[in-house]
Amino acid sequence: MHLSYEFRYNKNPYYMMYFKLFLTTLIAGAVIVASVSLAGIEAPSPGVYTERPSTISLFFVALIYIVALTIVSAIAKMMKTNIFYNGVRLLKHRVNSQVKGAALTNIMLTNTLLTIITLGFYYPWAKVRLSAFFAEALSVTSTSSLDDFVQNESGKIGATAQKWVSSLILVLVLVGK
Repeated sequence: MHLSYEFRYNKNPYYMMYFKLFLTTLIAGAVIVASVSLAGIEAPSPGVYTERPSTISLFFVALIYIVALTIVSAIAKMMKTNIFYNGVRLLKHRVNSQVKGAALTNIMLTNTLLTIITLGFYYPWAKVRLSAFFAEALSVTSTSSLDDFVQNESGKIGATAQKWVSSLILVLVLVGK
């Protein structure tokens, strides 16, 4: 007997996700273009002297650029994570993902800014913080005791399925804290 792992694939949520990301990217691009325009940054014309934009203006534009890209990236991660994990089934057990966009955006913005400010030294802590956030957003809906499930299925499965069971147990340990 093989352990039944299933991923219920429905292409419509993925199409909708990429459409929303396209619209979000357009809005982020419009915000960046508007900030460049407001900062007075122009492309130089040959033979015409133009004043250089101030350092503050360049900093302002760079900050808006980083924030816009981080927001788009957070929205993409949130949608992909929720769509994927909400489609995972292991026999009668379901994995649920409840990643919230605002919380993920907040974590990603602070991680990005702290990594920049510390010249990259914060990066390992940022990765751990993000991984812990994703682990806390996962849960498992089961129809029976998971201990019984592991005991009944551990002798019947191959190496790949054994890794999935180990991963499921790890998720349960992280979620159950």
